[in-house]
Amino acid sequence: MAKLDEATVTWRLFLSVFTLSLLLFAIGWITHEPPDKRPLLDVVGGGFTVDHNTAEIHYDLSVREIRPLRHGMIIEADFEDRPATAIMSCASGSSAGAGDTVCVRPLSAG
Repeated sequence: MAKLDEATVTWRLFLSVFTLSLLLFAIGWITHEPPDKRPLLDVVGGGFTVDHNTAEIHYDLSVREIRPLRHGMIIEADFEDRPATAIMSCASGSSAGAGDTVCVRPLSAG
């Protein structure tokens, strides 16, 4: 078996660590999902709330936070004919901690 000197061992170790680092960087680059592409919230459920005293009906929507919301963020919910197809959009403004449930209630007209 050939005897290796210290410089050869050091050089081979450096090349193997560098190759491994490049491989891990390439895997991370390929599997990276930019935060801008993920939605802010995920719809968990919802339902109608009826206030019999004031004769008002509201649709309550429960969502789960996926990305952190900035302080002061305002969340708007637009509904079509079917409540399951709620469209979430955010403008600037209420912050919740990670994992909290945020309930969005659209303002009733009038």
